[in-house]
Amino acid sequence: MSDPKRLGRRRFLARAGGSLGALLLSGCDGLSANPGFTKILESAETVSRSVQSALTGKTALAREYTESDLSAEFRANGTTEPTDPDYQKVGAK
Repeated sequence: MSDPKRLGRRRFLARAGGSLGALLLSGCDGLSANPGFTKILESAETVSRSVQSALTGKTALAREYTESDLSAEFRANGTTEPTDPDYQKVGAK
């Protein structure tokens, strides 16, 4: 039988990988403020979209809109002034 206190190789590797991932993620905040790094990510997103569109065709993806297609006023789905007492109670908090 194996000793329950002994750390197995797989468990060690899993914990080491998790710790390394957490360490790398801790630096993400600084990278997101870096304009050069943000530009790299944006260019990678453009490449990804182009490849995805080329592989699947125009009708396979959800329709995408440009900034000029968006309305400044967003119409509410349903009512904007509900009269339900339970809803009013939640909104008052």
